[in-house]
Amino acid sequence: MKKGWIIGISVIIVMGILAVAGIFAYRYFSPFLWERTYEPVAYTETSGDAGGPFRGFYRIYAYGASDSLKPDKEWIKKELNDNKDQTLVLCEVNLNAYRNGDISETGLKNIEDFLDIFIDSNKTLIVRFLYDWSGLDTIANEEPEDISIIKRHMEQIAPIINKRKAAILTHQGIFAGKYAEMHSSKYTSDKNVKQLFETLDGFCDDDIYLSVRTPRFYRLLTGIQNTVDLEKLSHDASKIYNRVALFNDGMLGSSNDVGTYGDGNFSENQGAVAVCREDEIGFQDSLCKYVPNGGEVIIDNKYNDMPAAAETLKNIHVSYLNSEYDTQVFEKWEKSSYEQYDSSYDYIQSHMGYRFLVKDSYVVTEAFSDQKEKFYVIISNTGFAPYYKNSSISLRLVGDNGIEKDITTDINPENISLTEDTVIEFEFDKRELLQGEYHLFIHLKDEGLGASIPLANAGYSNGEDFELGTYKVEGMKLFGK
Repeated sequence: MKKGWIIGISVIIVMGILAVAGIFAYRYFSPFLWERTYEPVAYTETSGDAGGPFRGFYRIYAYGASDSLKPDKEWIKKELNDNKDQTLVLCEVNLNAYRNGDISETGLKNIEDFLDIFIDSNKTLIVRFLYDWSGLDTIANEEPEDISIIKRHMEQIAPIINKRKAAILTHQGIFAGKYAEMHSSKYTSDKNVKQLFETLDGFCDDDIYLSVRTPRFYRLLTGIQNTVDLEKLSHDASKIYNRVALFNDGMLGSSNDVGTYGDGNFSENQGAVAVCREDEIGFQDSLCKYVPNGGEVIIDNKYNDMPAAAETLKNIHVSYLNSEYDTQVFEKWEKSSYEQYDSSYDYIQSHMGYRFLVKDSYVVTEAFSDQKEKFYVIISNTGFAPYYKNSSISLRLVGDNGIEKDITTDINPENISLTEDTVIEFEFDKRELLQGEYHLFIHLKDEGLGASIPLANAGYSNGEDFELGTYKVEGMKLFGK
């Protein structure tokens, strides 16, 4: 009798253990047996401009800094309201009133207030400081008499720029030259350009792009002399050659872009000289995959005829153009169509900078594979240029069962190729998702601004996550249907 009792207790214990083990096994293994399906939405590209920060047509807003003249906030806001579609502005500040000494505290405060009008209006900025608005070809007496004053002004201005760097795409020029375009000044010799640039670079944070007027100046300042040397470029902002950018206010204006290019060819010992158009375009093709480029198109001529203009803007990776120069060129573009766009102007407007498009998405799943479910999104960049600022891509799952999950990836918009589709992988643990229906969303974000980077997909609503499709987890599937 005693023996039977012991056996009975043992059986109960074993059955209890098996029951607990069974419950544990069910909870652990059942997620791998549930049926999982994914249905993407239809992905189509809009024919319009997707918009977004740090790209597109811009307007110049100029301010002559002084102690007595404050920025006209009301006028500027009215102008911004009249140009709502433009997300980028060029803020031009003339320091001529301080050419004999330091910028006063009042002057610095007025400059800060000027820039903040645009930042508070959710605009992104190009900034330029100068002394000479005369535009005359001769060297005028508008600039400080001694280079040390310019260097001191750079020291005073840099903290203002650094504080607002999240909203600034690039700083143009070295304060010297007509309209700060680095010509027609005693301070634009190679020796002085080096001095001024090194001073500005020393005061500005490393992750601020500093743009110079020609590729020749880039080569002068970085020591990189040809396209082959550009192979060492990366997104490492601590290296000077990764943060010197370009601007070109003679773009497509002639065979040499109105003096931007030269006549020679690259050679090993040639030094920092301007070379022919073909070589300079090839140089920019490699360089401007890492640093921004833009400016003004001028003078109606064959170099800004379509389709040659579109090809050049793509090859030199243009992110921005002045919306007011040259109206004759713009009128020409508006009178011709290009690809599926109503006009060449519309095409160029839509493709300046980045243009991200979700092309497909899918899930790779197997019942008893790894615990990780792998989800893939295919994105292309059909714009002229990359995204240059600190940014991220995330996946969001929202379930009808109340479960929400955000998943990050090491790939960011900066890594999306200009020449081929980019496949982005997201992973999540199968056990974290209970049975239910989940809507999957993707979000591209500028980390500095905290603002969305838009997609060119039809149906995308600016500032919102873009829905990719529906992921379902349901039932037990042991032996198929």
